[in-house]
Amino acid sequence: MHYEIFFRQEARAGLLKSPMFQAFDPAILDVYIEHGMYVDPQSGEVRLKSTPFMVCLFVFFLRKIECSSSFGDWVQRKLASTASSGP
Repeated sequence: MHYEIFFRQEARAGLLKSPMFQAFDPAILDVYIEHGMYVDPQSGEVRLKSTPFMVCLFVFFLRKIECSSSFGDWVQRKLASTASSGP
C-alpha cells in the first residue's frame, strides 16, 4: 500500500514536468496515473497500460474536442462516481 502511494507521488511529480500534463485538471491527472500506469512487478519500472500510440490518440482526441460541455459533464459524473465508490 505504501509503495503504491509512493509510486503515484513520483508519477505525478514526473508528469508535472511536462507542460502537457501541467494543463490537466488535477483530478484527471490522478485518474490517468491510477488507471493508465502500473509498476512492472519483475523490473520495478513504471509502464503505461496502453501503447504509446494509443495514448497519443487519446490526447489528440481530448485536445480535438476540447472537453465539449456534454463530454465535460460525463467526465465529471465519472469522477464523482469513482470518488464516492472508494478504493
